[in-house]
Amino acid sequence: MESSFWTETCRYGAIHRTTKAANSRCLVVFVHGLFGDSLKTWGKMPEWVLTKAGVNCDVISFDYPSKPWERSSLEQAGDDLAVWLDNEFKSHRHIIFITHSTGGLVVKQLLSNAFSAHIETGLDQQTLDYPSNESLWFKTRRVLNIAVPHQGGDPLTGSLGHFAYQGLYPLAWPALALTRLVTQGKKDFGKNDLIASIYCKNKELRHWEAEFLQQQRRCKAAFLPYPKVQDISAKSDLSVRYQASSHARQIFFRGTHKSIKIPKRINAPIVSIAADIVRLQAQDLGPMLVDETLKRIVQVNQKSACTQLIEPADNSTETPSPAINGAHVGCQQHIVNQVIKLLQIRDERPRQLVITGKAGVGKSFVCRMIAWHLGCNYLALPAPPNPLVLFIPLQQVTFEDPKTQEFDWERLWQWWLKRSETLSPELNCDRNWLEATLLKKPTTLILDGLDDFLSNHANLGIAQIQTLLHLFNQRYAHNTQLTIVISLRSSTHGL
Repeated sequence: MESSFWTETCRYGAIHRTTKAANSRCLVVFVHGLFGDSLKTWGKMPEWVLTKAGVNCDVISFDYPSKPWERSSLEQAGDDLAVWLDNEFKSHRHIIFITHSTGGLVVKQLLSNAFSAHIETGLDQQTLDYPSNESLWFKTRRVLNIAVPHQGGDPLTGSLGHFAYQGLYPLAWPALALTRLVTQGKKDFGKNDLIASIYCKNKELRHWEAEFLQQQRRCKAAFLPYPKVQDISAKSDLSVRYQASSHARQIFFRGTHKSIKIPKRINAPIVSIAADIVRLQAQDLGPMLVDETLKRIVQVNQKSACTQLIEPADNSTETPSPAINGAHVGCQQHIVNQVIKLLQIRDERPRQLVITGKAGVGKSFVCRMIAWHLGCNYLALPAPPNPLVLFIPLQQVTFEDPKTQEFDWERLWQWWLKRSETLSPELNCDRNWLEATLLKKPTTLILDGLDDFLSNHANLGIAQIQTLLHLFNQRYAHNTQLTIVISLRSSTHGL
C-alpha cells in the first residue's frame, strides 16, 4: 500500500477504516478518472481532507479499469461500484462522492441507475416507501465533481483521442483477446468504451446529464432527499472544454486537468472545499438524527393515512383575514410553506410560532410535514439557513410519576433522549450535545400536540408551559436562529 492512511485493499480499491469512528454512517468515496488508479490518482488528498475537516469516518477509493487496454464501460464501472457499496458498506447512509474526470460519469451512472431501479416506479405509482428504501440515491448527500466532462471532452484533444483510439484498437485487438484467453480472464484486456465515449458533445453523455437533472427535479418537486452536486473545473484544462458559466453548481480554479485533483499542500482550495463538505456531514449527529426522524415521520403518516397536504382549490374564495394581528390563515400546504419561509430568516431573538385550528384539521400532520421539509433541506446542506429539526410528539410524552407537580425542560429532554434511542441505538445523543446545539446552531424545536399533553397531565396547566417557554428564551437568548413551533387546538384555554 502506498500510504499508511489506507488500512486495506481489495479488488474494488483501497479502504480506510476508522477504529473509533465519530460517525459510523458517513462514508467518503473517491473515484478516479481515465488512466488513473485508486491510490496514485489522489495522492495525500483523502488523508488531508479528513485532517482538515477534523473528523473520523470511513473512506474508500474505488478502482475500475481505466487504461486503454483494459475492458471497461460506464455501465460496468457503475455496477461494480454499486455492488461494493450495497454489500460492504450497506449501513452507511450518508455518502459523499469526490470524483475526477470520468469518475464523475461513473457516479452519475450509478445514481441514475439507482433512481430508475428503486425510486422512479414508486414516484409514478405513489407507492414510494422511504424508510425501507435502501437506494444509493437516497443515501448520497453530496457529489463533488472535479473536471468531469459532462458534455464530452475538449473539441481538439477529445476528438483526436477518440479517433486515434478507434483507429488503433483493431490493430491491438488480436493481442488483447489472446492475452485474455490465455490468462482465463485474469487480465481482462479489451476495448475501453470510456475512452471511446469522451469526445466533444457526445449525444449519449448529454442525454445522461439531462436525465440526471430531471431525476433531481422530480425528487425536489416531490419533497424527497436527492444528491446535491458541485462541479469544479480547471481553467487550463486541455481535456475538458473551459466554458464560463453562471450556474451555481460550477466554479473554476487555476490549474490543469491533472494538477487540480492533486493538491500540493493541505490548505489548497480543493482540499478546503472537500473538507467543508465532509465536515458538515460527519462532524455532527444532526444528519443521522434527521434521517431517522424522516423515517419515523413516514411511518406515522402511513399509519394515519395522511400522505398529501391539502392545497387550496382553484375556485376557492379569498382567505378571510385572521382574527389575531400578525397571524396567517390558510390551508395545510400554505401554512407549511409559510412556516418554512419564516424559519429560514434570522431574527433578533429566539422565536415562537403557534399552529392552531379546530380539532381534526390536521395540525399534527402539518407539523410532521414541516419537519419533513426542513429535514430534507438539512440533509442536503446541514448549514444555515437550513435548521436542524428536533421533533417532539407531546401526545406520547409520559413520565414515571404522572402526579408530580413539577415539570421542567430537563424532564422533557430526558424523555426525548430516550426516544432518540428507539429511533436508532447508534445516535448516542446526550445532554451535552443537545445543549451545545440549542446554544449555537440553527435549530427548530417542534412541540406537536400541546393540548393533548395538557389533557394527559391534568396537574399541569398552560401557565406552567408559558413559564417554561419564557425560561427557554432566556437561556438561549443569543441563538437568533432558534425557533419553537407549537401546535394546539384553537379552543385551548389561555391560547
